[in-house]
Amino acid sequence: MAVSWGGHESLVIPRCAFIKEDMYSESNESHRHIRLYFGLEDADYLIKDLQQALLKSAAI
Repeated sequence: MAVSWGGHESLVIPRCAFIKEDMYSESNESHRHIRLYFGLEDADYLIKDLQQALLKSAAI
């Protein structure tokens, strides 16, 4: 997986995407972090999109 370092679009990437499968541990809190890269989209759109995603993940 490649990461855009200067693109115009926003990205959400799980930190575990950079960890080899045999090194992943569900109990390791840092493996459950996400990285947010904000692009040029409208701020209101990004806020609503993140709210929707967080509400959906809280329901799981």
